[in-house]
This record gives sequence, structure tokens and C-alpha cells, in this order.
Amino acid sequence: MATQYGKELRKIRVDESLVLGDMAKQLGVSPAYLSSIENGKREIPKDLTSRLVTVYGLSNEQKTILEKAAIAVQKTVSINLSPVIEYPEYAETALLVARDFSKMRPEQVNKIKELLQSFEKEVSCGRT
Repeated sequence: MATQYGKELRKIRVDESLVLGDMAKQLGVSPAYLSSIENGKREIPKDLTSRLVTVYGLSNEQKTILEKAAIAVQKTVSINLSPVIEYPEYAETALLVARDFSKMRPEQVNKIKELLQSFEKEVSCGRT
């Protein structure tokens, strides 16, 4: 069954008047692999959205739609803890969130999200 990401990918292909093989070649993947992504049978490569944006000059709106669609079907998340290996509380916190994430209420998730977004803004402004 096609995912929203697969539907968006197919829409881009149709809008660009491309057959599957041509789009696959432009993106550096096999036609079978691209077809599997369109049909929701394969996970979406981490860099596929950025390749689509670059190759087809997608708008920020199109990029956001693809990113949200990719998140909706993501089954696993990897966290690289090697930069903070000296600080056990970092790994412990990441594991606590990951382990209990599905048990959290939406308002709890939103509080964590707001806190992290606030931190992200501080970092981008150089205040940490």
C-alpha cells in the first residue's frame, strides 16, 4: 500500500513527466528500489528528500510535505551517542525518552518538543 511519501514521490515524477526508470537514474537508485519506496514496501533513505529537492528544485512547501510524510512512516530512529559518551546522563535521558515515548500523553510529548525547540533556537543564536 502506497504511503503518503510514496504518493508525493509519484506526484513529483508525474509532474516532471518522468517514467520510473528516468527518475531512478536521476536520483541514483534502481527503478525497483524507487518503485518499492513509492509503494511503501521499502524504508525511505535519509537523504532522498534532499536529493529530490536538489534534483527537481522543489519549493520549501514541497520539502516540508515530504519531510512530514517521511516522519509519518519512519519505523526506527538512530541516535548517535558517541559525542556525549563521557556524560552518562545524556545517554540515560535519550533512552528514557525512547523507552517511554509510546506511553506518553500528547501534552507530555508537546512539552518535550517545546523544550527541545527552545533549546534549538538558543543553539542557533549562539546562546549556549
